Amino acid sequence: MQKRNKYVAVIQARVGSSRLPEKCLLPLGDCDSVIEYIVKNISLSEYIDEICIAFPNTFENEKIKEVCNTIKGKYNKPIYWYAGSENNVLDRITQAANYFKAANENKVSENGELFAIEITADCPFVSAFTIDTICKCIEACPEIDYMSNTVTRCWPDGFDVQIYGIHLLNAANKLLLEDNKHREHGGWNVVNYSLELITCTELRYCPTIINYAPMRDIYFHPEWSVTLDTKEDYEVICDIVALLGDDYDRNAIDVEVLMLLMKDPSVLDKNKNIQRNIPGV
Repeated sequence: MQKRNKYVAVIQARVGSSRLPEKCLLPLGDCDSVIEYIVKNISLSEYIDEICIAFPNTFENEKIKEVCNTIKGKYNKPIYWYAGSENNVLDRITQAANYFKAANENKVSENGELFAIEITADCPFVSAFTIDTICKCIEACPEIDYMSNTVTRCWPDGFDVQIYGIHLLNAANKLLLEDNKHREHGGWNVVNYSLELITCTELRYCPTIINYAPMRDIYFHPEWSVTLDTKEDYEVICDIVALLGDDYDRNAIDVEVLMLLMKDPSVLDKNKNIQRNIPGV
């Protein structure tokens, strides 16, 4: 059956991390960079139409452009890049998504919409399985405007996926003033400013926001982190990749990692005491 909507995966990346500079360019597993590792994983998705790497428009971040040009055509999804504001992440993602929208709007069916799949380069274990599961829910329930596994934290930090209509991103970008500190986040603003979005000229209703959570409590592990923020995180992530070996389902890599950690949580000992940055705090 032909898909009703179109989906662009927007990967946020930058080299200017204070804790671990150029972390998105570090080699991981069978890939030359974390960015490529993520692209290789999510390119298995049935729903993603294109992948965009959105990075700051600065000289230092030209290295990310080089990575994009290297992996372009290497996997089974069209890949492009967009360079925008370094600190105004909301605007960077919005412009990247609208670049896709301008190129693809005439390819969407009459009743279809354009959705952004927001991923950060801090999350190497985002899976095509989770992306497709959320997309299937959106396809089956057109009233869903936003769905992610981060509205309420129940999965390990590092599996983060947000999927939402591009019109919501435009509304949030219009709503938040230029000096709003929350512009360093993207789709997070859709959740936390959902009521305020009603005041925007492009949005006359309160968005329907859905949390994607495990079916059983045994899989709830919000206290675990496999996000890439520090040197210790990188060591843990490399250890996990080594433990996965070659015999695993890459399509559902987040599930594979979760099962591995449930068998041996001590894998996370190296980074369990790292203080994490919490959006909005």
